[in-house]
Amino acid sequence: PDNHTITLLIAKNYIWRGSIDEGIEKYWELLKADPSLMEIWHEAGKVTAWTGRYTESLRFYDKALEQFPEDLDFEIYKGVTLLWANEEQEAEALFGKVLEKHKGDREALKRMAKVFDIAGYADRAIAIYVAIQGAFPEYIESYILETALLRNTGRSAEADRVDERIRQQFNESVRLSSFMEIQKKKQTLKDWLINDYRDKLAEQPDNLEMRELLAQILFWNGKQKEATKEYLNIITNHAYNHTKVHDQK
Repeated sequence: PDNHTITLLIAKNYIWRGSIDEGIEKYWELLKADPSLMEIWHEAGKVTAWTGRYTESLRFYDKALEQFPEDLDFEIYKGVTLLWANEEQEAEALFGKVLEKHKGDREALKRMAKVFDIAGYADRAIAIYVAIQGAFPEYIESYILETALLRNTGRSAEADRVDERIRQQFNESVRLSSFMEIQKKKQTLKDWLINDYRDKLAEQPDNLEMRELLAQILFWNGKQKEATKEYLNIITNHAYNHTKVHDQK
């Protein structure tokens, strides 16, 4: 492996062991050596935020925006980190600025909603989907995305009301009704799978491999806030196990 890969693996290893500060140092070392690594900027910003290092996370996002000044994800994740750091006024100012800049760009607004969803702010994502519907009423996609998010967050009654709006807004057809019914069935299957893994974890709470698999399934199914909690549980368990082994020595 090249030097970048080695440094990244060392950073990840420190984080998994619970040596957060050492891991952060390695992320900085890597990004100073090659600031073009967009995915690593994202990873470093998220890891530091998830572990409560909000000031450090904001430093990563500020430096990332120097490299990628038009990157929507960095702007929104910076705002989310500000919310987590109780800097709500600054966060709202940033969100307002980003929304104003992209208000006529449907794809950018969709991306903004997706980032809010991933960060665990479903209501903010839904508000943007509703704004898209107002600005671009002829596109069904934002309605479908809203219903999917509502069902992913257990708000089936609200999702059913959006389904009704879809039927009022767009021409009723067998194809449309079939598509909407398939979406409901898919969500039922996802929930069954997630609950099955949770039942298994209740029997084997220290099974970190199974917990990581559950976290991945949660991410794939739009339950990002719950997935983040599972990843934090994994980091905590790794740190505890490492400390326990060290103390035994």
